[in-house]
Amino acid sequence: MDRKFVFLVLVFIFVFGAFVTTVILDRTQLIRAAAPKPPTQFLIFSVPLTTNVGGTCEISIVSNDDENHGVAESTICPQTNFGTVSPACDKTDASGIATFKLTSNSAGTAEVTAVVNNTISIGKSVTCQFN
Repeated sequence: MDRKFVFLVLVFIFVFGAFVTTVILDRTQLIRAAAPKPPTQFLIFSVPLTTNVGGTCEISIVSNDDENHGVAESTICPQTNFGTVSPACDKTDASGIATFKLTSNSAGTAEVTAVVNNTISIGKSVTCQFN
């Protein structure tokens, strides 16, 4: 008789646990993280705007979403008509900023623009003059 009682208590606990679990999970909605917003706004800066031949201009490109929050992990590839930009491409940091170095061994004016994620032209440019 004790074995039957223990068996029935175990069956009751199992069925009650299954019932409670079903009720709780049925009313709980799973929350999923939203996909990151794509970059839609861009800023481009050069410091300094003028430097000596052989000097360096630091180019910073900011990638923001439509709510003006920085977009991390955007791949930015700057393009220039004069001089050399390094690195050729880089990912934005947590604030949505990527920084590049522009150098030239001859006098002239470099205009820098960029492409984001291999598809989006930022539509803005900045110049750096080498004297």
